[in-house]
Amino acid sequence: MKKLSVIIGIIFQSTVFANMAQPYWEGTLGSSPFINQFVQITHENLHITIDKDFQYAHFEVTYEIVSDKDGVKIPLLFYASDYATNFVVTVDGLPVKVTQASSDFLIPEGTIFDDFAYLFAAPNANHRSTTAMSRDQSSGFQIRLDDMLYFKTNITKEKHIIHVTYNASRWIDGTDWVNRYNFRYALSPAKFWKNFGSLDVTIDARKSNLPLQTNLGNPNQGSLATIAKWHFTEIPTNVILINYSPKIGALATLLTTLTPLGLALILGGFLMVIHTILVVRYRKNNPTKKWSLTVLLGSLIVPMIFVFTWISSYNFIDYIIGTEASKIHGYSSVIIIGFFPFITLLYLVVFWIIDKRIKKTRQTH
Repeated sequence: MKKLSVIIGIIFQSTVFANMAQPYWEGTLGSSPFINQFVQITHENLHITIDKDFQYAHFEVTYEIVSDKDGVKIPLLFYASDYATNFVVTVDGLPVKVTQASSDFLIPEGTIFDDFAYLFAAPNANHRSTTAMSRDQSSGFQIRLDDMLYFKTNITKEKHIIHVTYNASRWIDGTDWVNRYNFRYALSPAKFWKNFGSLDVTIDARKSNLPLQTNLGNPNQGSLATIAKWHFTEIPTNVILINYSPKIGALATLLTTLTPLGLALILGGFLMVIHTILVVRYRKNNPTKKWSLTVLLGSLIVPMIFVFTWISSYNFIDYIIGTEASKIHGYSSVIIIGFFPFITLLYLVVFWIIDKRIKKTRQTH
């Protein structure tokens, strides 16, 4: 009995700690740039190539810019996200060195970033200026100067082409039974631009052969099964999302519909029927005994099996789903274990009443 308790405890413990993992993994958040107050972006061309397994996406972005004056040294600032490969920039076909702003820059005023001061709010309690950035459709966060990438050049008043390339890693949402994936590109910095000229978006999904979705609406040309193209003259959304939700089998779909509680109730109902039969049989053979050993043992064993099934069904369903299972279920195991004493007490009371009525019926006859 002691060994059994240890084994059950180990299983419960492993399930509990597995369920405590974080349900969300952030990937790369590429974005339109924050622009110098003397610079305008007249056109942005975004080309995204999805890889075979939806692990990474290659971003190529071209910005056509014009300056209101000569000698602009830092035309653009980019959010320094977690890029999967080097963030490469060329200006008019020539490579430039990209640097992350030092944490010594608390505010833009009086620094090399003085032309970006219009973007930033007044210094906060940490004496740092911040500006807003969107990570999805409805929520944002504050970023500081040292969250920015920049490059130095010498921009004249004529037209210039800035080309940016990088590989992005995917975002993973594990808040449901099956992981959901997406790539993101924030357009929210464009709200700070003087003018939003035009935007062309191309998504090349020929390598992936996966059922993809996006929040850009129907493409102007092509389809997401191959190459899709959009053209915009205004900002279509805060963040462009390219989503992939893996499909699961019929059995996995059925099990996620039933839920672990449903599976436990089905097994628990079956065990209750068997327990009732055993209680009736015990009373038939022992009509005068005050206490029923069958009631006592069953009131411990059945709730234990019910709770064990409820908890272990999470891992079982994850196993049936396969590699795309999120395996994240919050603190469900801890909560279920907390219910165990109450379930046991309720079960015992119910079967004590059942046994009492059976005993009374037997004595009457």
